[in-house]
Amino acid sequence: MITITTADTPDELRAVHCLTFSAYLAEGLCKIRLNKWLEHYPHLDEIAETTVVTAMEGDKLVGTVSVTLDGPAGLHVDEDFPEVMRRLRDPRLRMAAAWRIVTDPAYRGDRRLIMRLMRAGFEQAIACKADWLVCSFHPRRQKVHWRLGFFAVAKGKCRALNNADAVLMVYNVRQNGIPEQLRRRANDGVES
Repeated sequence: MITITTADTPDELRAVHCLTFSAYLAEGLCKIRLNKWLEHYPHLDEIAETTVVTAMEGDKLVGTVSVTLDGPAGLHVDEDFPEVMRRLRDPRLRMAAAWRIVTDPAYRGDRRLIMRLMRAGFEQAIACKADWLVCSFHPRRQKVHWRLGFFAVAKGKCRALNNADAVLMVYNVRQNGIPEQLRRRANDGVES
């Protein structure tokens, strides 16, 4: 059984970095590293504004997503979309970013796991009282997120991941809450 929790210790965060490395290496988004872990936005990892959500099957980490509330350290998308992010920010609105959503390569086809992680990301954004959720995705994932209610605002490259193509997408959390598709399907088809 898979449980959703948070990474609260240095060892749990290190496991997230190892999973991120193996998942991104399998996708060609990073290069081989001797230490077999990847911290692609280390300035965001251990700050109060970031929550690292984990999916555990027993003692095994099988998925993760991180959510960062905008603050002094900024957001991961600031690096790749600085001008667009400057235009999007509004001091009256709270912005959060979901990033580093990965699954163990052995679980890549598990749609329920991915949906549970996505839902957990939305729940965390709501818990932070975010008005907007920003994310960057590979363009091949754009259509899926558009169906959830995201809209694209820019295209660019993700420098932290081998200059992979990226689309900056935004979702109105305050107005839309958790997308209906995730409310219905994230927990084996039972709405919660």
